[in-house]
Amino acid sequence: MRTQSVHDELVILDLAEGEYYGLDPVGARFWALLETGVTVAEALDSLFDVFDVGRQQLEADIARLLEDLTAKALLLARD
Repeated sequence: MRTQSVHDELVILDLAEGEYYGLDPVGARFWALLETGVTVAEALDSLFDVFDVGRQQLEADIARLLEDLTAKALLLARD
């Protein structure tokens, strides 16, 4: 898998499947935060401070993103 930032978005190339995935600015920032080793809860707090979105909407959007990335094996869950 390879990633590339394009402006404020992120492109993920799944080398095994030969597919591209794009993350919007919120998803890209979330990905970047996870790469630093923060927890999902800590990343949500950080996103909530930066983006003008309701907490419930943000949590729902991130939950869908996590589900999608995990289903595609682009992100692995850990304790």
